[in-house]
Amino acid sequence: MKFKEFSEYLERLEAVSSRIEITKILAEFYKKADVTETDKATYLLLGTLAPSFRGIVFNLAERMMVVVLAQAYDKEKDKVQEKYKRIGDLGSLANELAQNSKVSSRHTDYSVAEVYERLVEIAKEEGDKSVERKIAKMAELLGGLDPLSARYVARIPVGRLR
Repeated sequence: MKFKEFSEYLERLEAVSSRIEITKILAEFYKKADVTETDKATYLLLGTLAPSFRGIVFNLAERMMVVVLAQAYDKEKDKVQEKYKRIGDLGSLANELAQNSKVSSRHTDYSVAEVYERLVEIAKEEGDKSVERKIAKMAELLGGLDPLSARYVARIPVGRLR
């Protein structure tokens, strides 16, 4: 399944609060999802990359994600920080920046598995200058996503997937 289609399911889930409706949307999603991606998609639906005992964490705070978004969409960090204070949600900010960016015309049609693997790779970065590498890789990933997909991917590292 393409990540853009997955993002449309996330958007639908975000819009409802009824457990019955959520269950219906998830049932529809799992019927369409490729069996080889269901584990990865489930973790992404939960806003994580793995069970907590595996110890895969991003260690990218909201302030670092502002830097990521500035780099991804070729904007000044201060202006992105200002917009973030106004909007209050990294996902919505990523969506807005992607819609208004020249970078956003270079979308890559990633699958759910590809986005998941890229996120795991970013989270596993360690050592000297790992934060800089995480920022660069995350910016590259976000810059290649459509605005709706960027909304949800931007929320995952800070644990704010709704």
